[in-house]
Amino acid sequence: VTLSALNAGQVWVTLIPNDGSSQTVRVNASVAGDNSVNATGDQIGSVVNLSGSALGTNGSDQVDFVTSTPVASNSIGIATADATFGGFEELVVGTAGELYALAEDRDALVVIEGTDFRVLQVVEDNFDGVVGLQAPSNLSVDRFGDFVRVRTGEQGIATFARDSATGVLTFLQVQQIEADTLDPFSSTVLKDVVYDDVTNTAVVHAEIEFSTGEVIERLKAFTVDQSTGVLTEVPDIPDGQNRHEGELDLPVGGTFVDVAFAASTSLVYALSENAGSNILRAISATSAGLSTQYQTDDSSLGLATATKIVPGDQYVHLLSESHDTVTSLQTGGGMFSLYQQAENGANGVTGMITPVSLVESIDGNSLLIVGRDADSIVVLSLDGVGTMTQRLSNNSAGITGLRTPIEITNGAASGNVVVATLGDSTTFGGLVSLGSVSELGNAPIQRSGELLEEDQLLSLIHI
Repeated sequence: VTLSALNAGQVWVTLIPNDGSSQTVRVNASVAGDNSVNATGDQIGSVVNLSGSALGTNGSDQVDFVTSTPVASNSIGIATADATFGGFEELVVGTAGELYALAEDRDALVVIEGTDFRVLQVVEDNFDGVVGLQAPSNLSVDRFGDFVRVRTGEQGIATFARDSATGVLTFLQVQQIEADTLDPFSSTVLKDVVYDDVTNTAVVHAEIEFSTGEVIERLKAFTVDQSTGVLTEVPDIPDGQNRHEGELDLPVGGTFVDVAFAASTSLVYALSENAGSNILRAISATSAGLSTQYQTDDSSLGLATATKIVPGDQYVHLLSESHDTVTSLQTGGGMFSLYQQAENGANGVTGMITPVSLVESIDGNSLLIVGRDADSIVVLSLDGVGTMTQRLSNNSAGITGLRTPIEITNGAASGNVVVATLGDSTTFGGLVSLGSVSELGNAPIQRSGELLEEDQLLSLIHI
């Protein structure tokens, strides 16, 4: 008998007939996982299978089990011996303060309680009815708490229904997205997907290769079914001025550097580059299609080197990994204007090496910026200058585990700021939880270099 998977809470039982007399039945049973042993026969893998297990001898030993070795002491999560855990690449907060994190090297979506950081759920491909969750990225949570969405593979979007009380997820579907339906031989590769949950629309950033061999990048509008999460394309119907309602194309060779949605303005911000020219657009997305509201090509705004757009409640922030700068823009009056620009090594700013993520503080007075290559969190004032008020570094002032930080968020149920880390060869990646801006430090969630077991995966060491 071959059993491909068991859903949560289910048990597989094999009943062996017994004629009432003494008889022996030998059973082999195994499940997927590492059941390896060392040279002396000692179990070193995480799974202990049954091999020739004798049942029924002299009327005893009627039950035996396939077992799994526990994870390391003081840790929570799941374990495997086939790889070490590479950390969480993406992190978002749910509407009840729970955390959703992507472990892309494991193709896993992890649901974490936002107060004590217990792992509530691990969602992986081919387990618990989930099919098609490969190379997940582009994690997002519906602002009303209905859905969690993940881009998967080259052109898939996996949608999960979210339990409003617990945040636990139920798999709905993986939908394959086509950004061009006029050329039946074209191929689509998704780059980004952003959602406006108020208007029930989505904007897909895709690379399209046509049957002619021509390759372009496109923003394509879709409507989103508020019951199922299924996307439906907005038809591309050119009008008399050759304006396309459902899509925005760049010329051949042009790229969209990043695309982000701002809930505070209900606009999609898209930064593009073509032949040395950079344009930042503010785009309205509705069921009628895409409409550019305003745009700028002002080089003084740091468009040429920006690699990421992070919209906040008050400003739109541009991060430059190569130039170690963070530029904050105002968007009032239907235009982009410079508010402040901070650069590592200038005006007292340090530790902002390779800024990859930021979040505005809850009170709106500060920016908390991840300096990935400095293992640091830098706090800047939103004062029109970008004055640095604090820097937190790994292995300093009681902070440990802040090795290769990659994502930062606030709004967790604990009230803390939470940082996702990738770790390195001696420090496991995971989560670091920090206090409010005025008291950042003393991380209660740490990974220690002293934990040497090679088979830990998705483990949070809870001090």
